[in-house]
Amino acid sequence: TCNTGPYDTAVVDPSGGAVTFTRTAPSDVTLSPATNITFASDGSASDGSASQSATVNVGSRQFKVYFATGFVQRL
Repeated sequence: TCNTGPYDTAVVDPSGGAVTFTRTAPSDVTLSPATNITFASDGSASDGSASQSATVNVGSRQFKVYFATGFVQRL
């Protein structure tokens, strides 16, 4: 059923079927500060720190990622 785990199946890359699904930002896009954010199968996110959220700038736009839920808010 959907209510039991473990939920440990990797997300398959839809563009080629690779087991990992990662992307590198295009050369004209910068994240400030440089941040690696990982999303888990339950939707939560993490940057590897104990922080509750991260604010990143993508060009002139600013976003906040709330790690507990994975929600991304444009500021």
